[in-house]
Amino acid sequence: MTNGRKCHAPALRGKPYCYFHARLHGLAVVPSPTRARARISDKPVQLPLLEDRNSIRIALAQVSDALRSAQLDPRRAGLMLYALQIASQNLEREPTSL
Repeated sequence: MTNGRKCHAPALRGKPYCYFHARLHGLAVVPSPTRARARISDKPVQLPLLEDRNSIRIALAQVSDALRSAQLDPRRAGLMLYALQIASQNLEREPTSL
């Protein structure tokens, strides 16, 4: 669990998680690759301008949600997350006072 304690519920057959955590991680019902591919939208995910920490957090949530809902393919989501990581690192290097 996120708090570091181990869940004591039994894991589902062939899965590393219990029913609750499998659903939480999106592993309980895995769609076939062709169904998942059909749901990926051609509409681009609109991210905010990455100018501060809050905008990066919002963009991270949007990418995560688009990946979870199969609006975004994993490769593109990975590239977007990498860009968010670079933006976050660049913010840490800039002075906070003007």
